[in-house]
Amino acid sequence: MGKKFKHSDIFPSNPMLMCICGSSGCGKTYLTFNMLTTPNLLDFESLYIYTTTPEQSYYQFLKALEYVSKEEVQDIFHYYESNEDLQENAEIKDILDGFIKEKNPSLKPTDVKVFLTKNVNDLDLSKIDNHRKNLIVFDDCVAQKSQTVQQEFFTKGRHHNCHCIYQSQSFYGMDAMFIRKNANCFLLFELNEKDLSQIIQSINHGMDRDTFKKTLFQPILKSQEDIKKRLAIEPSPHKDPPLEYGGIKTLDDIKRLFSNPDPDLPKSISPIIDEVGLLFNGFRIRFSGNSPQFKIDTKDFIFTLTRGLIDLMNGEDVKIADYKDLVAYSKFLHAIGSQDPKQED
Repeated sequence: MGKKFKHSDIFPSNPMLMCICGSSGCGKTYLTFNMLTTPNLLDFESLYIYTTTPEQSYYQFLKALEYVSKEEVQDIFHYYESNEDLQENAEIKDILDGFIKEKNPSLKPTDVKVFLTKNVNDLDLSKIDNHRKNLIVFDDCVAQKSQTVQQEFFTKGRHHNCHCIYQSQSFYGMDAMFIRKNANCFLLFELNEKDLSQIIQSINHGMDRDTFKKTLFQPILKSQEDIKKRLAIEPSPHKDPPLEYGGIKTLDDIKRLFSNPDPDLPKSISPIIDEVGLLFNGFRIRFSGNSPQFKIDTKDFIFTLTRGLIDLMNGEDVKIADYKDLVAYSKFLHAIGSQDPKQED
């Protein structure tokens, strides 16, 4: 009998058969990458990825899971994505080789194995090791005439300890008999009217169409619009450049920027100013006096201060935050969520 998966409670686990649906460019692959590299979210030991575009940076960086942690893969990926010079002048393979040697000098493998293929027939269910926790990702293959392999994994994969993620540009276009019918988790981006109608037809029981759509989908659509405006999945440039701070040199500088947090913020993510400086969840924040950068004691990642990031840290208006601010804040929250901070005052 295979090992039991321990996904986050927000996902099913017996088995998890997920469909992610959204138009081209909406952020399906970015979402999948973040789910795969966020600690304690999706549990797997063997990751199988079928994609017609294995050269995408997302998938190249996932290979590093064989030698470094999920958090470290996120670190190096977001550093790469935010560094245009690096993207233009360095090969991803060289970046990963150097990063892995720095973080794991002995090149000791992790428990994770990653298999990347552009030939769906390489995924042979009979050859999957059912003693491992296997996660299979099918990337935008809805246009393929033959879905035999995908159907087999969705109908018989649980007998081989396989969980699946199927990405599609269309809910309507997904195989209805074997994939949609067996799926037990749907992540839906903004959908067209045809797809919405198909969802209503699939799950509505007795309510007229307009009432059903108004009752169930209007809150979803409103939420999607809000997410699109505030937490855009795809990186987009600011209309106005974010305000960057040239350096925090004094305690007065810290008080000016961080002394008015949202009172509803939990203490663990609320800034606390003492006679030395700034603390979050017991972690001391160290600022550069000459540049808009700071780091957390005992953590290696360097953050750049912007108006949007400061507002997020204070629990203020997230409308100012752009994509990079949100990525940075997410990493910041994960870092200060660690236990036993070691202060070096």
